[in-house]
Amino acid sequence: AVVSTQSGHYGRELNPESTLIKEQLVKLNTNNFFTVNSQPAVNAAKSNDQVFGWGPKNGYIYQKAYLEFFASSSDTKVILEQINQYPVLSYTIANKPGTDW
Repeated sequence: AVVSTQSGHYGRELNPESTLIKEQLVKLNTNNFFTVNSQPAVNAAKSNDQVFGWGPKNGYIYQKAYLEFFASSSDTKVILEQINQYPVLSYTIANKPGTDW
């Protein structure tokens, strides 16, 4: 599965775990957000799971969902307005001049 659905845009194969969030990634990428890194949440997948497994046998995998992407300054302002309504979400924002948000 390739994230970009527009011809001429950079697209690369998704990791198998990212296929679980493929629809959301495609939606973001087709709406002017350039996703560069992400992972879905996992709650107690076995360490031998075909998609999420790693580490010693008989273990369990837990991971938090996250998303890294590029967005315009104006979109970032809108995103912040939404994120600030959910105190359980955390974020880091950076821009080229290094100004604070």
